[in-house]
Amino acid sequence: MNPDFEPMTEHQIQVRITQCRNRANTDPEHAVEWTHRANIWTEILNQRLADGYYPTNEDT
Repeated sequence: MNPDFEPMTEHQIQVRITQCRNRANTDPEHAVEWTHRANIWTEILNQRLADGYYPTNEDT
């Protein structure tokens, strides 16, 4: 593993989802691809939240 690798924070993934959705809305030629990417990032975020990957307010 790369010791310099920092996993994405919850906020960074939310930003990525927003960027993909915005791109889907502004790039009709590639809207399906950008929507698909947004859906993948949403699945990743939801799975991490379900697995307790990010601390909640109760954990801090």
